[in-house]
Amino acid sequence: MCGKMSVPREKLTNHIMKECANTCEQCVYQDIGCSFQGLKIDMTKHLQENTEDHLQMALEVIKEQRTEMGIQRGRLRKQEENIAQLMESVTKLTALCEETIKHNAEQEKTINRLSEQMKEQKKHQSKHEKELRNRIAELENMGSETPHQNGLLRYPGLNGYGELVWRLSSFSRRLQRVQSGRADDPMTSEPFYTSAFGYKIVVWAYINGRGKEEGNCLSLYACVVSGEYDAILHWPIKPRYTFCLLDQNPDSEARKDLTRTRKVHDFKRDDVRRKGIDRPGRDERAIIVGFDDFVKHEELEAGNFLVDDILFIRVLVDIPDS
Repeated sequence: MCGKMSVPREKLTNHIMKECANTCEQCVYQDIGCSFQGLKIDMTKHLQENTEDHLQMALEVIKEQRTEMGIQRGRLRKQEENIAQLMESVTKLTALCEETIKHNAEQEKTINRLSEQMKEQKKHQSKHEKELRNRIAELENMGSETPHQNGLLRYPGLNGYGELVWRLSSFSRRLQRVQSGRADDPMTSEPFYTSAFGYKIVVWAYINGRGKEEGNCLSLYACVVSGEYDAILHWPIKPRYTFCLLDQNPDSEARKDLTRTRKVHDFKRDDVRRKGIDRPGRDERAIIVGFDDFVKHEELEAGNFLVDDILFIRVLVDIPDS
């Protein structure tokens, strides 16, 4: 807490969300590779001291987007050529049918088949044109938005009580940066809560793996952190975490999410037997619970978990009554 004691109860939530200088925030440039996380009062200093690094990150993203735009334009040109060829074939076949074999059923079947192919090609062309327009719009917005306009300075944790759906974008690029030493592991999610005035949870993702699994797996953990309402909550607790890597198969009925569950039991730490997780202190070493080997990197690429270089991780937290 920031120590401000004169905040009326009815304005407490607004103070925590918008005014408190000790609110923990991610860097506004996290989506382009910056992993800094700190207090709101430290954020201005971070932005001033790392302007060049942020610009370099943005430049890398722009270069990647330009390359992708060139690939998309090439695909569009190829599709336009295919459509033109199909339209020419349809025209010739139609003229031939009208002049010589108007009542030939086989020729009509061929025309219908070619017409369907043309419609399918137009559908794909429309899709790629939309993707190209969206990418151009993103680049334009990237150049025109300021840190306070891009929507990243929002109060963390209101994704849904007891549940977080975490979108990890540019996963492959982030992994390359970690493996090359240009970025740090782990990534941390925005905090979320088990209830309106409940326990505060953060998810950690070591995208290059942790411990013996470093370089092979995505390691995933959850952590109870110091929250605003800890003083009125029950301690110790034994949370049950469910980690789910969401399948992005376009066919929703064919999706097979990867789900693993971890339950906190009694454990020993610093030669002390603990009956669960005690109330965390501000400077206390975090207790993370999860999996070093949550999923191997090759499994991400082989399935439908990593699509357009984006992962979706869902985390459910259950705090059973003692």
